[in-house]
Amino acid sequence: MDRLRLSRRAAAVGVALRRLLFRHPRSVRIPKAAYYIRQAQWIRDRPILHLVPHWNWAGSEGKPIKVMAASNAEKVALTLNDIPLGEKLVDKYDMVTFDVPYQAGKLEAVASNSGKVIARFAVETTGPPAALKLVADRDSLAGDGADAQPSPSRSSMPEAASYPQRACRSGLH
Repeated sequence: MDRLRLSRRAAAVGVALRRLLFRHPRSVRIPKAAYYIRQAQWIRDRPILHLVPHWNWAGSEGKPIKVMAASNAEKVALTLNDIPLGEKLVDKYDMVTFDVPYQAGKLEAVASNSGKVIARFAVETTGPPAALKLVADRDSLAGDGADAQPSPSRSSMPEAASYPQRACRSGLH
């Protein structure tokens, strides 16, 4: 009996660790970099282009930020506030990275095949969150002590942009 309990507990701990270390879009509903890399490696019937990470690095002005473009195109060109930063060939496995000195504004990637633009993707610097909204997936609870309501929070911006910084403390735990 004790052996069975221990094996169940070990299995539960293993599942929890896997979820913690190897999160995928379903567990937190936010696609990670690996999600976009896999798309770029496997999808061939439509253009894929995504920049990682976000472009909110207040206090890091002038410091180099490693930016990765996940794309299935041949080349990716990068611009910051409409100033060209360069163009590089995309490696199917390593993708393409740029070291970009941080400056607030718009970071844009343009993917091309044989000189023809096939995709554009941009990330922009946002301001601080304007409000925090809890999003419920149902209107009521059973109230029996066994029911739970996961309520993911969304920060809203005046310009309707998301704010990915973890430094935004809500006080909700």
